[in-house]
Amino acid sequence: VYTSHGRIFGFVAGCICMALFLQQSGFLTHDTMHNHLFHNRKIDQKVGWFFGCVCFGISSKWWRDEHNEHHLYTNTLVDGVGVSDPQMFEAVWVQDPKLIPFLWKPVVKFILKFQKYYFVPICVLLGPYGIRVNSLVSERRIGELMGIALHYAWLTVFVSTCFKTWKEGVLFVAIGLLGTGVLSIQLLVSHYSKPFEEKDVVNKNAGSWAERQVDAIVDISCPPFMDWFHGGLNLHSPHHLFPRMARCYYREVHQDVVDMCKKHGVELEVRPWFDAVRATLKHLGNIEHDLIVMKDLGSDKKTN
Repeated sequence: VYTSHGRIFGFVAGCICMALFLQQSGFLTHDTMHNHLFHNRKIDQKVGWFFGCVCFGISSKWWRDEHNEHHLYTNTLVDGVGVSDPQMFEAVWVQDPKLIPFLWKPVVKFILKFQKYYFVPICVLLGPYGIRVNSLVSERRIGELMGIALHYAWLTVFVSTCFKTWKEGVLFVAIGLLGTGVLSIQLLVSHYSKPFEEKDVVNKNAGSWAERQVDAIVDISCPPFMDWFHGGLNLHSPHHLFPRMARCYYREVHQDVVDMCKKHGVELEVRPWFDAVRATLKHLGNIEHDLIVMKDLGSDKKTN
């Protein structure tokens, strides 16, 4: 798509293709580490290594290990352990008051006041780099590190041979990575506006495991032809209820999930993409107000 003649259209189109390649590599990593493609753990994990380490640039097994915890303890705190959903907690925002004890106290007020403004910029500008840094510093398995090394090797060859200057090539890759920042938003809006719960509280409630999964999820409504753009994860409830189910079945099963929730009086939140992003930003902005109300209520109880 990109030519060495310096055409702006070619450069921009190439950046979009780069972004889509990285984004879809991330989704294919998700599919294979869930054993969706071949339903053979050894084969799926090897293919996941290729898409995750070599193509996307993160450790596929590190991501798998964290993702398994995410499915087991979605938006959940465990007494004596802390935040047990590593993929839904970052020390740069507070999506639930229960997370405040795990943050550095001097910055909490700043986070509460401004997080609704910097959520999207951080996801887009820093998200693609943050996941790669976290993966690299956390991973010790030689095979995973070799795969990541291959990722940067082909990137280096690509930049050095396909562009007139290193500056131009690095700019191309950087813009492509910005495009994958959308992937960060896609993954977070499905959970960030939903509350965290303590494991012991969840266990004591009468609701089932399936009900807890639905309570912690926002589904994204979109036309079927856009499912590929979301990696199928726009229909997040089928994925969490049936983690081994391939994404090609999500749309068919989603209507069954909707009917089941309606039958049992369980609320399943479904929103269009931009509405889900707005709801997440509104939720982040309301946390400070909610804390003030909770504090005032606590003061009133003590006074009475």
